[in-house]
Amino acid sequence: MAHDHVEPPRSLRGLVFAATVIVAVLAVLAAGALITATNLLQRTAKRSAASVESVRFFEEAEIHLLLLARTDDPVVKRNLEGDLITSLEAAGVHVTSAAEARALRDAHASLEKYRAVTSDPATSHAAVEQAESRAFAALDALVDINVEQTRRDNASAAVLTNVANVVGVGIAIAIIGLATFLLLWSRHHLLRPLFALADTMRRFAGGDRGVRALDHGPLELREMSSRFNAMAESIATQREAQSAFLGGIAHDLRTPLSALRTAVDVLEMDEHPPRSRQVLGVLTRQIERLERMTGDFLDISKIEAGKLELHLAPHDLRAIGRGVVELFAGERRRVELDVPGEPVRVVCDDVRINQVLTNLVSNALKFSPPTEAVRIAIRAREGGAVVEVADRGTGIAREDLDRIFEPFRRTAATHGVPGTGLGLVNVKRLVEAHGGRIEIDSAPARGSVFRVILPA
Repeated sequence: MAHDHVEPPRSLRGLVFAATVIVAVLAVLAAGALITATNLLQRTAKRSAASVESVRFFEEAEIHLLLLARTDDPVVKRNLEGDLITSLEAAGVHVTSAAEARALRDAHASLEKYRAVTSDPATSHAAVEQAESRAFAALDALVDINVEQTRRDNASAAVLTNVANVVGVGIAIAIIGLATFLLLWSRHHLLRPLFALADTMRRFAGGDRGVRALDHGPLELREMSSRFNAMAESIATQREAQSAFLGGIAHDLRTPLSALRTAVDVLEMDEHPPRSRQVLGVLTRQIERLERMTGDFLDISKIEAGKLELHLAPHDLRAIGRGVVELFAGERRRVELDVPGEPVRVVCDDVRINQVLTNLVSNALKFSPPTEAVRIAIRAREGGAVVEVADRGTGIAREDLDRIFEPFRRTAATHGVPGTGLGLVNVKRLVEAHGGRIEIDSAPARGSVFRVILPA
């Protein structure tokens, strides 16, 4: 049975260390090659310069020899002989090879023999010419040796230059190849997993508690993803336990609350003094508050457990808006409704959408001045509908906008205002269960606009 090859995770630290070592080795090789080539070229240049100087001195010696053979003046001959010896001695300083040293000794010997032959009056003309030819030949040999040496040095310099160019280009290609490999590897194995992990964290912080980080990338990123997933699982487990606990409490509270509600309703049927009726009104409002709180607890537990049921059917949002306005008709503050003349139909659970609008209006009334009205605006749009709940209350600070949909989150503006911190959480979950979304436009002291966007 064939098994798929699974690439083992690489350590980012090990890769960086290996890349650093490779770059360091390439740099040392480049520096060594450059130093070696520079030293060799320097020695070659020195030999070539010495050869050029030797050729110049030997040519001067040939000129002095030629003049010496063409003059009969003793004084001029003596001066030319001195210049000839001086040129040979000066050329001797630039000798760079054994062959050149031997040729220089032969040249000295030939010139001494030539001087001896020319100083003897009994020497025949043929012997003088023969000695002169040998001296010129010795000097020409020295010139040829230095010219050949210069050619060899130039050829060596050209070879060294080519080798240095090849080594330099090779090292440059190796460095570029390594940089390209690191760039491509980083893009595929480092940046993508890193961006994916950052996106997972962003989605988790935005409320998507079921999202988990993928286990890929370098070893260090995999460890980070594993720790994040462990943290997310721990948070999810705690929230499930918390929701189950709250759901259990809410379920247990419904029976005594129903009994209290029945008892208060029975008491309200009888005649009571004003003071007693005032107390009964307080009891009624507190029971309604407890019922809303237990409803929130039950809803959040159902949503977290994935057991929320929606009874979807076509409904006119205008009718749902009118029902919400009638619910708050007894409030001292006004709730205004702005709807178009034609129906605004969407497929929804009318009870749950009514719950969404009721929670939003209730929040708006809590944080609005008594003299300001809360406005509900319903509009049809392409592909769905928009419901806005606007107030001119305390508003929400920018740093709190991303946190108000977290369970039990209480911002600075909510201190002293009754509530469980679950109303907006349920609103967001119910809207998302309908395939919609909720947006907020708010600023401190300017009020808030909660915008519910529902698909058709």
